[in-house]
Amino acid sequence: MLFAMTVNAEGGADADLLVGGHPLTRDITPTWIDAVLLAVACNYWLVSRSPEPRSRPGIRAFQRAYADATLRWVRRRVAG
Repeated sequence: MLFAMTVNAEGGADADLLVGGHPLTRDITPTWIDAVLLAVACNYWLVSRSPEPRSRPGIRAFQRAYADATLRWVRRRVAG
C-alpha cells in the first residue's frame, strides 16, 4: 500500500488498481486500507510541521506533499 501511496503522489499508475489487484491487499476491506492510508498521511503531516533539519533540506515540503496527495486519494476512495 505504501508503494501505491508513492505512485499516487507522483502521478504514476492507478494506485487503486495496484492495491485492488495485489495478492497481499486485494482481500482487505477498503475501510482498513483507508485507515492505514490516513494514519500514514497524518504521520507525514505531523512531522512536516517540525523544523527543517539542515541535513535534509526539502524534507518537510516532501512530507506535506505526500500527506496532501494521500488525503486526496482517500477522499476519492471514500467518495466512490
